[in-house]
Amino acid sequence: MESLTALRWALRYRAMTAGAFVLGSVVFAIGAIASLGGSVEPLLSDPGAALEEANTAVLVAAGLLGLACWQLGGAFALFKTLPEATTAETRTAIDTTKIRSDVLEALDGRLTEMETDVEKTRYAVESLDSSSAEAFHEPELDDGRNADETAGERNRVSGAEGTTGDVAATTGRPADAAGQSTTRSDDEG
Repeated sequence: MESLTALRWALRYRAMTAGAFVLGSVVFAIGAIASLGGSVEPLLSDPGAALEEANTAVLVAAGLLGLACWQLGGAFALFKTLPEATTAETRTAIDTTKIRSDVLEALDGRLTEMETDVEKTRYAVESLDSSSAEAFHEPELDDGRNADETAGERNRVSGAEGTTGDVAATTGRPADAAGQSTTRSDDEG
């Protein structure tokens, strides 16, 4: 906090505490006058005799009330000025625009990294898909059908269902001579 700003807050605090002191003094003075019967003349002419004739209960009550006004006013001044000064200093010390731009910059950088990672992953998946398709590509016949489709049609037409080639074509697993699959599937065991 700058010295001038600190001085301004200190003066504001001291002004409020001085106001509380003045208020407490006024309350006490009013109570003292009330204890004397509402007139200040006896106090000015003979102070000793006026104090003996004063209502001590009213004088003590006025003194306690004046003291309470002074002390509570001072506490109020502290709890009023301290948070306001802290809030004002925080507003000037913390630049929300700079914080916002730093956060956005970090998020943009991370988003760029993620987009790059997604592109690399997409490229890797596409290259795996194309290499898998080329590795397992079945030879095509002259009419555009593959060899397994032709064998399946031949077996259905001739009525020879359940042959070794038919099982292999439908399940994708090799079959023995009886047409049974030779490998276990995951759901069998």
